[in-house]
Amino acid sequence: MLPRRSLNAARIGALALVVVASILGYQTSAKAYVGYAPPVANNQIALHAVTKTTTSSGTRVVIYPPHTVATFTLVGITWTGAVDPSSKFQVKVRESGVWTKWTNVTWSNEHGADGSSNEASTSRNGTDPLLTAPADGVAVRVTNDSGHLPSGIALSLVNSDLTAQDRSLISTRTVDSAVPASVISPQGAIVNRPNIISRAQWGANESWRNQDPDVGTTIIAGFIHHTASTNDYSSSQGPAQMRNLYSYYTQSLKYKDLAYNFLVDKYGNVYEGRSGCPRVVTTPCDGPAVPATGAHTAGMNTNTFAISAIGNFQTKDPGTATFAIMDSAIAGLMAWKIAPYGLDPNAIANIPMGSDPKHLSRYQQGDVAHVLTISGHRDVGQTVCPGKYLYAQIPTIRSKIASLLTPVIAVPQIDKPIIAPTSLDPIQISSVISAGASWTINVVNAVDNTVLASSTGVQQATGTVSYSWTHVDANSQPLTVGSYLVSIQQSVTPPATPSTPHPAAVITRGSGQIIIALAPTLNAPTWKYRTTKTATISWPAATSSIAVTYKYRIQDQVTKKFTAWSTAPAGKYSVIVKKLKFKRKYVLQLVAKNAVGDSAVKQLTFVQKR
Repeated sequence: MLPRRSLNAARIGALALVVVASILGYQTSAKAYVGYAPPVANNQIALHAVTKTTTSSGTRVVIYPPHTVATFTLVGITWTGAVDPSSKFQVKVRESGVWTKWTNVTWSNEHGADGSSNEASTSRNGTDPLLTAPADGVAVRVTNDSGHLPSGIALSLVNSDLTAQDRSLISTRTVDSAVPASVISPQGAIVNRPNIISRAQWGANESWRNQDPDVGTTIIAGFIHHTASTNDYSSSQGPAQMRNLYSYYTQSLKYKDLAYNFLVDKYGNVYEGRSGCPRVVTTPCDGPAVPATGAHTAGMNTNTFAISAIGNFQTKDPGTATFAIMDSAIAGLMAWKIAPYGLDPNAIANIPMGSDPKHLSRYQQGDVAHVLTISGHRDVGQTVCPGKYLYAQIPTIRSKIASLLTPVIAVPQIDKPIIAPTSLDPIQISSVISAGASWTINVVNAVDNTVLASSTGVQQATGTVSYSWTHVDANSQPLTVGSYLVSIQQSVTPPATPSTPHPAAVITRGSGQIIIALAPTLNAPTWKYRTTKTATISWPAATSSIAVTYKYRIQDQVTKKFTAWSTAPAGKYSVIVKKLKFKRKYVLQLVAKNAVGDSAVKQLTFVQKR
């Protein structure tokens, strides 16, 4: 659900070493769009009671009868102070000349900033924003037990038009080296960074947010929310939706920034939400990697993060195919975010409850919430967020995260998979091994699995190990022609938590085979007359233990010139030579070739006649 505020914590510098130390390499970030901040209209209209009607469900107050207004694509209602907890806010809008039915816009003060934060003291309360199709008419009503409206109630109508850059953004994002390609967990898992659509790419106007974000010192848990807005949108509408939400949070609700750290749409696109970087950046800052304090889960925003799925997953089930896409995107993002901190999505996180003056959480100030590291908002708050359909997906999401956080043997390589028995060059066998892992590299005979060579060690930090094998056996005797297999094994014992002991994980990865082979042996070809200008050249298959190709060329004995080398079709042991001259003498040369080398040249002399 849509959040409400933020939290004070430490500054960015405290995290820099944590993130940098976990970097493996560099990868894609979408190309930055410097200065791209399309205009966003935010029309705020003060509301007041127009008519009151007693109904079976309470007093209905019409506060804005049907009005024609400037085009908008987001509607929300904000206020200051207390609100009758029985209040139900409803809107209807006019899209393409047709009025919709009355639609509930949900609200909950429990989704905001921690009560002790300065963000909580300056922000307004409000409903979740409703994203719409372009609309030019709106009406608002409230039903509650008392018939009273909160003070300072206002209607927000927001619109950012779809731009050509929005339409091309998803397909045109390019690779640069500005951000790390992956992170490495303390247990040795290598987790790829999602291709996050940055604030610069979706068009955030950075002047709307606070100068310096509040930043935590670590990450202890992640929450899954939903925006409780429309499920009907196209992929290209995502950037404009982000600008609308950003305007509603900062200009209508008066938040310091977007409430959520990340947003994910139904197409699997991941958007950067609340920034973790100062507005004026003087040193490199990777905002998504910073533990920026959001305003998503009142009382529990410190050292946690939240993603919000764009849509309402309480009222509508988007279906198996859409959830498969969203689950993978959410899991990939959350695995990347928690990996540097060594967290287990299925372990118990101990989250201290901060200040929440409205006491709308399931916990009181000073309590410690014992919930799973990856949880839904409803696990700690009195809310249906992230909706019953998305909430049912969270076990699947946790499972996917756990799989991504499993240490693996990565990038196994053999620099010379095929060599000649006379070669003196050693073979380099390498692989990325997890931190703390005991590892073994074995070379075995492919026929009887006899171990011919072995190397072992313990990896202090995740990185590459390399074994130089001189292709001799355990008795230092040169190996004969044959096939030899390489296997790499590591045994990892992740750190245990009080609630979830982890047994050692033994992982084996076969990285291919090494073949010691000879160059092919080839017998002489034969010639057969076909026509005055063509002949068939045939030969028996070469003797070789590995794949062979054949090449040939012809010399005219009058001109004494050879043709260029031609390669015979794969798997064929004959070719038809053309453009011969009748009764002319020719010399044909044939060579068999494999990965080790070439055979001796076999030569055939023939006269082109019957």
